[in-house]
Amino acid sequence: MPSLEIRSAQNGDQDDIFDILLSTFESTWKPNLTTEGLAHADDISERYRAYVDQYWPYFFVATLDRKPVGMAHYYDNFVEALHVHKSAQGNGAGAALLDHICRKIAEKHDEVRLETDSFNVRTIGFYKSQGFVERDRYPDEEWKSDFTTVLMAKPLNNS
Repeated sequence: MPSLEIRSAQNGDQDDIFDILLSTFESTWKPNLTTEGLAHADDISERYRAYVDQYWPYFFVATLDRKPVGMAHYYDNFVEALHVHKSAQGNGAGAALLDHICRKIAEKHDEVRLETDSFNVRTIGFYKSQGFVERDRYPDEEWKSDFTTVLMAKPLNNS
């Protein structure tokens, strides 16, 4: 059985993290984008590369047999990103990453929040299985595809 570990991102993980982000874009987001959204995503590689280059020291990665297969990033009590490469989904990496960052957030906050989009039913189900509840819905203007953003939150036990 593969060995799953969660660790802080290390210098040298950037290309793997970038590949994880592109994998989830290709498998989850791209199939749901409108023509306008696809045009808006034309520079997604550059945006993801800039994001990774700027923030990788704040990321956590999930590794299977030492190979990064997932990444997570949070700020304050908000999960900025949680992605698992499509080839590793269903292996517990997402749950392990989410548990890890929830424990980090619980050191200073009593709630964790995140967003996903309403078309992403599998992810919404995953977050619900991890104790998150829907708090709000509002238009997602980032992708120019008439998506609806779903705000979810989970109380944290700080005792």
